[in-house]
Amino acid sequence: MDVSAPKIDVRGIAARYPGSARQIFRGLNFALARGDILTILGPNGAGKSTLLKCLVGLLLPETGTVLVDGDNIGSLPAGERARRMAVVSQNEQSSFALSVEEIVLTGRAPHLGMFGRPGPRERSLADKSLAAVGISNLAHRSFAELSGGERQLTRIARALVQESPILILDEPTAHLDLANQMQVLKAILKLVARHSTIIMTSHDPAHAFVCGGSALLLNKGGFATCGTVADVLNDRNLSDLYEIPLSIVRTKGGNTVAPDYTGLRADHLRASIP
Repeated sequence: MDVSAPKIDVRGIAARYPGSARQIFRGLNFALARGDILTILGPNGAGKSTLLKCLVGLLLPETGTVLVDGDNIGSLPAGERARRMAVVSQNEQSSFALSVEEIVLTGRAPHLGMFGRPGPRERSLADKSLAAVGISNLAHRSFAELSGGERQLTRIARALVQESPILILDEPTAHLDLANQMQVLKAILKLVARHSTIIMTSHDPAHAFVCGGSALLLNKGGFATCGTVADVLNDRNLSDLYEIPLSIVRTKGGNTVAPDYTGLRADHLRASIP
């Protein structure tokens, strides 16, 4: 097997909302091989989630193609798409009183079919997936009782049990505190080490520094810059992207990104009030 061959190859795609004259993005190109990771960054409304929908075949691009293992994603049946790409959606809700293990086992649905039931192999895969993200101790806990970080790790374990070589994560650290963000990022890096191909969106450029690989900067004008994290994440590109002054700060633990809060401190604001 040629591990350097693109697992996902995006060629000149563009998209717009139905009935809208404005293109959300256009001319996007990138390719990822086995074990690559791409972090998509951009402000609210730039089209990050829309781009993910194009990548997984839920939305057909207006122009261009998305190839997975050389096949056009739009031509693949839903079951085959799920076998090739696992998705962890943003703000997913579950109203079912299921255990963590039962939630994870639902990830085997693309392989079992409509009436198939999980057997010993499926339960073994669920155990391994829970161990991979560090939550084996939660297997028999009710999903409804979990913290936000534990729920997100459960969703990632469910995606893992699909045994799909590509993992799509829509803001996997959204609404999580710093400790839970670090736990999720640690799980993602373990998956990269296991040669999963990962595409994720984030609102925090520091996460791209943590994960490495490539970054795609998507702005509201529909333009994008894509390249290695080292090449595209700099003060100018990030300040232009978010339209505020941003600086890369080098710390003992690696690079992070800091806004310029000049003029926003409470004492400055009080002094400016007549």
